[in-house]
Amino acid sequence: VLTSTGGAGSLVADACGMAGLDVPLLDEATAAKLSGLLQAEEPMTGNPVDVTLAGVKPEIMTAATEALLASDRVDGVVVVVGSSALAQPEIAVEAIRNGAARSGKPIVAYVSPEAPHILRRLNLQGIPAFTAPETCAVALTAAQPLASAGQVSTAPLPAAPEVRSGTLNEAESRDLFAHFGLTGAAQRIVQGEAEAEAAARAFGGKVVLKVLSQAIAHKSDVGGVKVGLTTEDIGPALTAMRAHLEAQSLPRPEGFLVQKMLSGGIEFILGFRRDPQLGPLVLLGAGGVMAEVMGDSAIRLLPLGEADARDMVRELRLSKLLDGYRGGPRHDVEALIQAILSLARMGEAMGEQLLEAEINPLFVLPEGEGVAAADGLVLTA
Repeated sequence: VLTSTGGAGSLVADACGMAGLDVPLLDEATAAKLSGLLQAEEPMTGNPVDVTLAGVKPEIMTAATEALLASDRVDGVVVVVGSSALAQPEIAVEAIRNGAARSGKPIVAYVSPEAPHILRRLNLQGIPAFTAPETCAVALTAAQPLASAGQVSTAPLPAAPEVRSGTLNEAESRDLFAHFGLTGAAQRIVQGEAEAEAAARAFGGKVVLKVLSQAIAHKSDVGGVKVGLTTEDIGPALTAMRAHLEAQSLPRPEGFLVQKMLSGGIEFILGFRRDPQLGPLVLLGAGGVMAEVMGDSAIRLLPLGEADARDMVRELRLSKLLDGYRGGPRHDVEALIQAILSLARMGEAMGEQLLEAEINPLFVLPEGEGVAAADGLVLTA
């Protein structure tokens, strides 16, 4: 960690340590080189390396960055763009750019949240820069060689179907997920009460009624979801839902969805996001109404191998329930792992066109019964 401000350097070092990264003392040769460069009386074995006393000068920052990258004990470098460099961002930009040109090791920048213009400038020049110490640690962790790297599938990716730009409605989203092997609860698009009753009768048992609209991403927030309906009450429920939506001056929906109601599974959230700084990533976590309450999630950058998917499952506190917690039934872990890999393949196959995708909830059913998507949302470029 190379810094011109002690506080920020310590924050980055702490974040790296919490992420399981080693922030080592420097070797004698590197310490001596830095000592001469920074005119210190003693060898500089400490980490972070603070250049404040030597003055924040382009040649000092560049030489210090290159010295750290040349060390055999250093696998990656974070350069802190502190307050003293805010007036002269080119100092840090040049140091990082020159260091990256001379070394194959990962190098990232931590920038004060008060300086978004510097963050943008660094990113536009291909320099990964972040405003949170924790994100710097995540980036360095992602840059490590993975033990499972050789296990990433080399099978040809399925061709991506043509989809329109923008937010897809749930039926369109579910069709896209199904194309990549992520199927879900049986459903039917309806326009009125009679069609809804016919769909409920065909499915049998309890069903779910949802508004179908590309303009309404969070249907529950506007009263666009009713669960546990039967053939007898779905017609009146649709009438009431339509009136409630009209009263809120919401855009006219494309229709309604009648969906077979799922039960007996554990709810997960499975999502994809193309982060502007980190790139494409997949998230797995506690789903349904617990998604925001539990804060139980695991994230991996693409590409993913099977070992990565298994690790994601094991990281969750919720995973205890999958194995039959306290005598409960075991659930289909293998199907969940394949679902994670399917979403990763979807992200790779669609490339820059896919911005976000989310299945919430994804029901993980009892062992041998697979998984089923109950709701889906996709955003495309």
